[in-house]
Amino acid sequence: MAFLLRIAQIMKRILLADDEESILLAYKKLLSSNDVAVDTSQTVSEALYRLKEQHYEAVIVDLCLSGTAEMDGLKIVEFVKNLSPQSKVIVLTAFDDNRIREKVIFAGAYCFLEKPVSAFLIRDLLKEIGVYNLD
Repeated sequence: MAFLLRIAQIMKRILLADDEESILLAYKKLLSSNDVAVDTSQTVSEALYRLKEQHYEAVIVDLCLSGTAEMDGLKIVEFVKNLSPQSKVIVLTAFDDNRIREKVIFAGAYCFLEKPVSAFLIRDLLKEIGVYNLD
């Protein structure tokens, strides 16, 4: 039991929030490792629930989760920065616009990327912020 508790304490966690299940499955497969657990959510409410229950070193969120042009992912960015300021938020979006970029960064996002985004690029960013070892 103590061994399992020790493993849980050293494992890092990532939350992926995107309304496209195929993206969640692909990113989860590529980002999961022995040292990193990846949780997923397809809605803002599910993401907020997970954030209340678990600490995440990084949160990767699609800016538009509802399938519309509404920037509901911004709620997640603001929630993370209020709840856990040390957590890094990477925002993905199909809408690259300087005003949107400024709003997202001002809300506390670590990075703003235009889709499509390679999971390998995201993994490199996660290495930069210390989620993965740099070996």
